[in-house]
Amino acid sequence: QQSLSTFSGHLKNISRIFKHAQEGSLCLFDEIGAGTDPREGAALGKAILSRLSELGAVIVASTHYGEIKEFALQNDRFVSAAMEFDAESLKPTYRIIPGATGASHALEIARRYGIPKQVVDDAENQAGENAKEDREKSRYLDDLIREAHKERDRATALRREVEGQTESLENERRSLRQKREKDRDRLEEMFEMAIRESRQKYDALLEMIKRSTLSEVEKEAVRVEGRAAMAAVERARERATPHQPSGARPTIGASVTIKGRPQLGKVVEISKSDKIVVQFGSLKMTVPREDVSIVKSASEKMEKRKTGAKASLDRSQTASSELVIRHMRAEDAKEEIERFFDDASLAGIRKARIVHGKGEGILRKIVRQALASRKDVARFYDAEQHEGGTGVTVVEFTE
Repeated sequence: QQSLSTFSGHLKNISRIFKHAQEGSLCLFDEIGAGTDPREGAALGKAILSRLSELGAVIVASTHYGEIKEFALQNDRFVSAAMEFDAESLKPTYRIIPGATGASHALEIARRYGIPKQVVDDAENQAGENAKEDREKSRYLDDLIREAHKERDRATALRREVEGQTESLENERRSLRQKREKDRDRLEEMFEMAIRESRQKYDALLEMIKRSTLSEVEKEAVRVEGRAAMAAVERARERATPHQPSGARPTIGASVTIKGRPQLGKVVEISKSDKIVVQFGSLKMTVPREDVSIVKSASEKMEKRKTGAKASLDRSQTASSELVIRHMRAEDAKEEIERFFDDASLAGIRKARIVHGKGEGILRKIVRQALASRKDVARFYDAEQHEGGTGVTVVEFTE
């Protein structure tokens, strides 16, 4: 219509593009540099692409020229891609392969569409061995890239599947953990209720003993039985609640339990890295120090049980109005507090002092919690500043 050749028509359009191109312009080229001598057309195409990229334009250009393909591979401003071609059916698949350059299939397509075999063979001979090798290399590389993309797609699908399974397992694990925590909380609440009821019955028993006509030895026997019942409930709670390692450091020969195993074992070795070797019969296990809990031996418990009644009777008769638990471990302090309360109650003490120190306030908190749970306590408060202040709790018992 304009009396222009194909190449001239291309150049006229490209000239208009240069007049309006700026940063962010989208420039589309189909077969850039085509319609003239391939060498000159390729050189012109590379120059056009370079200049437009310098202007900041976004460019999509198609080409069959090998020089322009190489230019795209060597220039980091451009990325090559090729449309997939089925070499067996000689048909396009309409899938784009990022990274590929696209091999030429001109001779194969010529054979398919009926160009005489001699003509195609002559063309192949005239192209030379170098051209044939270049085509084979290009096809080989494109095949590798295509397989790499397929492997990537498979890996992506597998990753998503694994992520889905991982998320499912994590949700299941979270659900199980929440259920376990609810069960544990419910169990602890049941034990706390049982302990409170046992404590109330124990306190009532102490009141009955004080008003009874039993001898001191008989009173102490009843008291020991009551304390044994309380200790049994506490031991049951400890077995049912999560493992808590003792603060004491185990020694060779010590009787211990480890996290996750209720059986009693014996320490046979302690490594420099603080790993503990525990023997259960013929089985030896190496575990971290924090997973080990020391258990008093049966002989120690028996000896304590034998001397308990006599020691408790002596304490009730010589009960002091002051208890010092400063620097004690929390577990030991709790036992001493309960024993002190019982002795003071039997001895008829009306006012006492508990020296727990200031520190981080842990022992003070334990004392206040114990006092708040007893019905025989009228009130408690901090001592005067000159008598210890917040480091001492004064307790007054009911009449």
